[in-house]
Amino acid sequence: MKFFLHFLAAVLLLNLSACNLSPCYKLAERLCQCQPGDVAVNSCKQRASDESDRLNPSSAEEDRCKAIRDSCDKVLEAVPEDCPKLATDEGKLACGLAYPNAADATVR
Repeated sequence: MKFFLHFLAAVLLLNLSACNLSPCYKLAERLCQCQPGDVAVNSCKQRASDESDRLNPSSAEEDRCKAIRDSCDKVLEAVPEDCPKLATDEGKLACGLAYPNAADATVR
C-alpha cells in the first residue's frame, strides 16, 4: 500500500497546475491526505506545490481535474478511513489513477 501511495503522488504531480488553488492541485492535495502519517502528507503537499509552480495545464486539463476530483470525493468521503479504496479498481478509476480498457472493461 505504501508503494501505491508513493506512485499515486508521482502520477498526480504530473497533472498539477501553476496555481495552488487550481482543480489539479486540489485533487493532488486530496490524495495526499491518504499518505501514511503527517510527515508524508506534508511532503506530498510540498511536492504538489513545487510541481504546481512548474506546470501550466490548459483549461481543458483543469476541467478534467475538477471532474476527477468530484468523482474521487464520492469514493473518499471520509479521509483517512476511505483511503484503502484507492487500491481498488473503483477507487483508481474514480480518482483518475487508471482508465478502463474499452476492449475488455478491465482497469489498467
